[in-house]
Amino acid sequence: MNKIDKALAFTLKWEGGYVDNPQDMGGITNYGISQRHYPNLDIKNLTLEKVKEIYECHYWTRVGCPWMKDEKLAIVAFDTAVNCGVGFVKEALKTCNTVDQLLEARKQRYFSIITKNPTQRTFRKGWSNRVNDLAELVGSSVRWVVEDTKDNVDKPKVNNNKK
Repeated sequence: MNKIDKALAFTLKWEGGYVDNPQDMGGITNYGISQRHYPNLDIKNLTLEKVKEIYECHYWTRVGCPWMKDEKLAIVAFDTAVNCGVGFVKEALKTCNTVDQLLEARKQRYFSIITKNPTQRTFRKGWSNRVNDLAELVGSSVRWVVEDTKDNVDKPKVNNNKK
């Protein structure tokens, strides 16, 4: 399996199918492709072939994954672009040279989203599970432990120790 196929397999595992969650800032999504970013696309009836085409052209290539020598960094960069935005990844890669650094930047991005818009806290557990699953896939020691307590609303507990 080549780099992009590994990355797509991971991302599609987490993005699932058609979702219309009113709390999702992306709006209606299908396989992670949002109506907000693709207003002229029939999101509900997207084919997997079209999804892969969009991901390769608008995410994989735009963040430079085809030219990354480190396959693990390419996989993390791609999934982060899908979940946090291409612009975020391009900016993060200016200072993040390793998988661990990019995963840490991603966690901070989520923290910033939750701080700016507390309604997004509803996605925190899913985000942390995805980060942890991605870290495990690429052999990173980065982990994000989320405790569901009222005192922990604004700041996720971060644990960077190996299992």
